[in-house]
Amino acid sequence: MAADVATEIYVDESSDGMDKVSKSGDTMSDNLRMGRNRITGLPDGLPSSGSDAVSWLHAVGLVRGAETESAGKVSKRGDVMTGDLTLSIDDDEMRVFGCSDLSPNKYFCLLLGDRLNRSYFILSGPVVLETTHGFLIKVRDGDVCQIGADDHPPEILMFRNIRMNSNRITNLPSPNFPHEVATRSYVDDCSRKILSVYVPNLRSLGNVTNLKTGLW
Repeated sequence: MAADVATEIYVDESSDGMDKVSKSGDTMSDNLRMGRNRITGLPDGLPSSGSDAVSWLHAVGLVRGAETESAGKVSKRGDVMTGDLTLSIDDDEMRVFGCSDLSPNKYFCLLLGDRLNRSYFILSGPVVLETTHGFLIKVRDGDVCQIGADDHPPEILMFRNIRMNSNRITNLPSPNFPHEVATRSYVDDCSRKILSVYVPNLRSLGNVTNLKTGLW
């Protein structure tokens, strides 16, 4: 009868297994609390799915492999490279390198050896090229121009002709030495030589009415 007392053997043998995990394999419908006990006997190889438990040996191997792989990569949080960095364009039309989210009072800086040789930019300001020994511009291994030298004050040195393309050179001072460029005002203020005599600056004489032959 259903109300009769049952032995332990009867209960164990007649249980439908709803509240027990079968030794031959089963599926749990809730969490399994180990009570600080271990799960042992796991295989050393790769698990069959991403949700399977892995053995300690395999977990250590995964961590060490990740550390080895990470050691050869650049961290997004900042890092130091020991090799060259080249960017391939692949099939893209443009490759961008730099900073595009500057905010006020912040600047983007590209160091060239140390903090005194650098290129940097601050919002609402020009791009600054700063160096201790100037910038040398070369074309096909030939010197073209050096901006800044060891002279005091530093100068701009040109090693090739300058083509102005019909543009002007303005704000020149009056020359002090024979090899300097003369300004128009300097030429106008100078006396002119005609044959073997000199005509003084006409602008300084006012209205001249007696000049007939160009000679005084």
